[in-house]
Amino acid sequence: MEALVRGFNARAEAAITTVRQTAARLAGAAEVMDRTVGSAAGHARDAGRAVDEAAGRLGDATGSTQEIAHSIAEVASRAQQSTGVAQTAVERSRRTAESMSAFAASAARIGEVVVLIRSIAEQTNLLALNATIEAARAGEAGRGFAIVASEVKALAGQTQQATTEIAEQVEAIRTSSGDVVEAIRSVDDTIGEMSAIATAVAAAVEEQNAAIATISAHMAQATGVAREGANAIVGAESAAASAVGTTGEVASLAETLAGEAESLSHEIERFIGAVRAA
Repeated sequence: MEALVRGFNARAEAAITTVRQTAARLAGAAEVMDRTVGSAAGHARDAGRAVDEAAGRLGDATGSTQEIAHSIAEVASRAQQSTGVAQTAVERSRRTAESMSAFAASAARIGEVVVLIRSIAEQTNLLALNATIEAARAGEAGRGFAIVASEVKALAGQTQQATTEIAEQVEAIRTSSGDVVEAIRSVDDTIGEMSAIATAVAAAVEEQNAAIATISAHMAQATGVAREGANAIVGAESAAASAVGTTGEVASLAETLAGEAESLSHEIERFIGAVRAA
């Protein structure tokens, strides 16, 4: 009987020891799990804040790129307007140059007419001189004719003087017209260069606008990915919180198991004591 009691006691003690060791390992594992899950939850929170901040920065950057795109579009519109204005100015300056060229040609023709008038005046003056000589030879009979010849000579002199002044004015007009035409051509060339520059600027702005649009699209995609990552991290935090609760339950079960092992040990001791007493 004693041998049976000892054998039962030994097996019971071994089983209780195993239960205690298992409970201890379970409690240790629960503690490790609790620390690990807590650390993971902390890292998840930090990562979530970082992702939220990154998403916010991406959103701000996207807004900035949109503002830049709007500014670039406005610059492109202004450049196109400048190109149109430059083209209009080129056309008007070309027409003005043509008008000035025609005016210079008219002045040249006026000069030719003045030369003709001067020639006629010189011939008239010569005829008046001859008439004066002939009137002098005629004596008293040619006196009236001499007066008329003198007046014709005076008019011829005035005509020559007037044609000289007109010729000078026509030459000044021709010179000024030539200067104006050259100035208009220079302005035309300058406006043409400005138009070419405005066209190049418009083309460059269009390229920048396309690049900004591409960057904005990529940043919008990155923002969406960051938001998805933030949502995933929130899910990880929730899972970590659930895991923390589970580790708490495991620790509680380990404590309960250890308590039950102690109670079982006491019951076995009392049972063995009662058997021995019997």
